[in-house]
Amino acid sequence: NIAEVQKQEQGVETGENREQSTPQRCVGEAYFRTFLEQKHPQDFEKEEVFYRWTYQVKKLDEETVKQRLEDRYASNQNRVLTLEEGEYQSKPMGELGRLKNLEITKRGLGGYADELTLTWEKATIKVITEHNIRYVLDDGETKVIRNDGKKNAFPSLLPSGFFVMDLDREDDFVVGYKLIGGGYGHGVGMSQNGAKEMAKMGIQAEDILLFFYGGCEIKKCY
Repeated sequence: NIAEVQKQEQGVETGENREQSTPQRCVGEAYFRTFLEQKHPQDFEKEEVFYRWTYQVKKLDEETVKQRLEDRYASNQNRVLTLEEGEYQSKPMGELGRLKNLEITKRGLGGYADELTLTWEKATIKVITEHNIRYVLDDGETKVIRNDGKKNAFPSLLPSGFFVMDLDREDDFVVGYKLIGGGYGHGVGMSQNGAKEMAKMGIQAEDILLFFYGGCEIKKCY
């Protein structure tokens, strides 16, 4: 079975690499950073332009961040929460002050950013879901540097929620940040680029589906 051979070449189903490849393992920040900072020659998507990407905001515009938080709050008030008396609550944010910290405080299975916590001088805000996080951290001007070195504009949404973050600080305030990321899209289900590359290698559709949806069974429906 061609797909099984590919799995073994990637280390997905064999030996000690099985633990390293589990979605739960990818949630760990240190492991996930190591994974994203490397390029893996066995990966099907290794030649794709967004296989790896970087996004560096050299001069943070706090007003843009605040406006994007307001936009997301207006869209869904349960996805942008304010810390109040030890609990996160849905409420208007009010005055925030300057930004002191940015942190991915929760990752979904596979490693995508699922919660972003922004610590301001006068409030702490939590942003929930990878879509909202991709919107808030996109300043609308900075370009994404692709896997091939070229730059692309992403004025409203980062390529994916699969990234780690490094902060630039001055006097205990965040003045910029760099994202090291991978992939394109919401990160749920089958990788379309991966499936495309597998098909180009001659792997059949049924085997591709079983590769991505392990444990499933394909049947004809009448």
